[in-house]
Amino acid sequence: MRIPNWINGYEVTRDHLQLYAEDAEILYRAGPEVTWFAVVLDRHSLQAAAQSLLGHSLRFPHSGVANLVPDPYLLSCLEQTIKRSIRELGNDVGTASRWRTSVLSACVEAIASADPRFSWEMSQRARYRAEVIARADRFMRANLGGRFTSEQLCRWVGMSERSLQLHFKEALGMSPKQWLHRLALNQARRFLTKHAPESGLVTSVALDCGFEHFGRFAKSYRELFGESPSQTVGRRVALG
Repeated sequence: MRIPNWINGYEVTRDHLQLYAEDAEILYRAGPEVTWFAVVLDRHSLQAAAQSLLGHSLRFPHSGVANLVPDPYLLSCLEQTIKRSIRELGNDVGTASRWRTSVLSACVEAIASADPRFSWEMSQRARYRAEVIARADRFMRANLGGRFTSEQLCRWVGMSERSLQLHFKEALGMSPKQWLHRLALNQARRFLTKHAPESGLVTSVALDCGFEHFGRFAKSYRELFGESPSQTVGRRVALG
């Protein structure tokens, strides 16, 4: 017999999003194999993000709870944004402000999509942004380690630099340049874990991935992965 999940009188499934006003009580009964994400947001910050993104405020309760059924794609985007923020914050607490903006934006879009007046607009907007990010990501991955300008990237994607920046900030909480930096660091880590250890390997990999300042490369690598490039190589040697 299936045991349903109940929150404040609502049977809640994977496609639900609930909003709780300040001082609202939560009465929760969990079924098996349930993952529940709870995000505490300042009302004024959420409405400010809505005004910036949508040009209008959101409808949400001043007391009690509201049970929403957002666009499935936008709800999935919110879930993935929360999961990525948890992973990133575990590696680098300095990313907190960046992910705060990203989570706020994802919350605004998911909440707005549950309103019939804005659901189509929000889902189309999010899907277009995902296509833009995917095109930019493909270009970056194809040119990792090479030299290209932001103008070349924007021409490939087909939009202005400012618009591309906004899409990346909303979707990933970082600029295209920061995303490229992360891609290059991950590429370097893959090379270091796959190539046979040899003298000059770290320097060679750094250059192949587009890093010219080795001190900055090592610092960024440690901040992201929690170990130095040489420690990655040494761990591979120890494992045989």
